[in-house]
Amino acid sequence: MLCPCGSGGSYTDCCSIFHNKDKSAVQAEKLMRSRYSAYVLKNYDYVLQTYGAKQQLNLSVEELAHSAQEQKWVKLIIHHSDENSIPATVEFSAYFLIGNTLHEFKEHSRFQQEQGQLKYIDGDILINDKIGTISRNDVCPCGSNKKFKKCCAN
Repeated sequence: MLCPCGSGGSYTDCCSIFHNKDKSAVQAEKLMRSRYSAYVLKNYDYVLQTYGAKQQLNLSVEELAHSAQEQKWVKLIIHHSDENSIPATVEFSAYFLIGNTLHEFKEHSRFQQEQGQLKYIDGDILINDKIGTISRNDVCPCGSNKKFKKCCAN
């Protein structure tokens, strides 16, 4: 299985190693990709664990699952990553479907070290909009080049 993060590698060799706690992400972009994959795979425990300690106080696995229940994540694009800034930053767009309507969520995210591990702190939402309706015979927005009805519509 290809990794949902869009790296082009297999899930086993990419985000799975973070989800299974075999390794911790030491780069903001890798943490961002692993968090996106966790949303795709509904691994909300991992999503919660990768928030900073302050942010975790106001969240729960149930709340994360509830907030994402209608969304089917289909594509991640990393626009820019700055590992050298403090805090480290990643600007990305995550595309999701609600029914057959495609949405874009674009964020400038911030990450910092807490107790020796990189954590997501917060982000500035740049775009959170509907893009449009996907018809059954349209090319799937995930990038598979398959028709929507044969891909993410299932």
